[in-house]
Amino acid sequence: MPIEPATHPTSQPGTVTKDRPCQNCGYNLRGLEAGGRCPECGTPISARRPHDRLTDGLVDAPMWYIKQIALAMGMMAAVVIGVILTWLAFWLSLLPGIVMLAAMTLLAGLWFAASWLATTRRPIEDHTTPDPILDHDRLRTASRWSQVAGLLVFALIWTALITNLRLFGVLGGLASIGVLFGLVPLGVYLSALADWSGDTGVGGRLRAAVWCIAVCGSLLIFFSGLGMIGLSFGFLAPVLVPILSLIVMVGVGLFGWSVIQLSIGAAWAIQNSIEAEQRRLRLEEKRRRRAQQAAEQAERAAAAMAEADRRFEQEMDEQIPDAIPLSDEHTHHPPPKGSPSALDEKKIQPATDATPYELAPEDEQ
Repeated sequence: MPIEPATHPTSQPGTVTKDRPCQNCGYNLRGLEAGGRCPECGTPISARRPHDRLTDGLVDAPMWYIKQIALAMGMMAAVVIGVILTWLAFWLSLLPGIVMLAAMTLLAGLWFAASWLATTRRPIEDHTTPDPILDHDRLRTASRWSQVAGLLVFALIWTALITNLRLFGVLGGLASIGVLFGLVPLGVYLSALADWSGDTGVGGRLRAAVWCIAVCGSLLIFFSGLGMIGLSFGFLAPVLVPILSLIVMVGVGLFGWSVIQLSIGAAWAIQNSIEAEQRRLRLEEKRRRRAQQAAEQAERAAAAMAEADRRFEQEMDEQIPDAIPLSDEHTHHPPPKGSPSALDEKKIQPATDATPYELAPEDEQ
């Protein structure tokens, strides 16, 4: 049931000055107070978001793209859960090493396919706001091809097992560094995708995970490399390396958890898009019915006016006589006798029948 925003006092100052869809139902929140609630579904309206550069959302995209993003995020979430379960089963000695390696190889291939689906160029429509991150072609390319490192790692490990050459194993270990840093461009892109979908919390966690992986991972590689060549900083290296390793593991775990949440958000985006389309169809049906009712009312009013005019003309016809007397120019009524007009007529009558013998004597002279 729609909730009036005025019934909920504003706890955060500010007004939404740009087009912003509701995170739950997609209602345009422009003009409403931050801290209130959506008048359509009652979802709290957050304050100014970090991604206010985006005035549209994932729910505004075409359905095929939303489903593709949901599929990609679901595949990534399945890979994260699969890696955790595979390592746990191997650690508990429930899986042989060769089976674990085969499972990890399949999961690496699934992750690579999911990353390609997730970084597909988003469709640009009339209402789509251009974004420097989501629409950055080089970032999309880096996010895709950096995930090849995972397949390369397992290809080198399989080669080392088949050929019994230790060199391929060492190369596989070095390639794993590429897997770690390959998560950085992908995490940046997925964080922007989370912002676009309206889940700012996931976007913030992805950015934090990227920083942990990039910064702490670089320091870990630096100190580890110094240790391999015999250089050390006394007690700093034994202390920093475990701490940095822990931070990197936390960053990777945060990245995986954020991917799972993003997959849930993508699934919700499908449902919200369907509900928004159904709501749009209902509104169009209401507008069509209102227009039809207005047309019917106008038609009835016009018919009533025509009937009133017909009755008025009929009443006027009944009041006016059929024959109207002609004017004095066409009819002659003789004046009464003795009236001045009658005497004048006698004076002006010509004596056309008189003869010379009938004239008076003075007239004859």
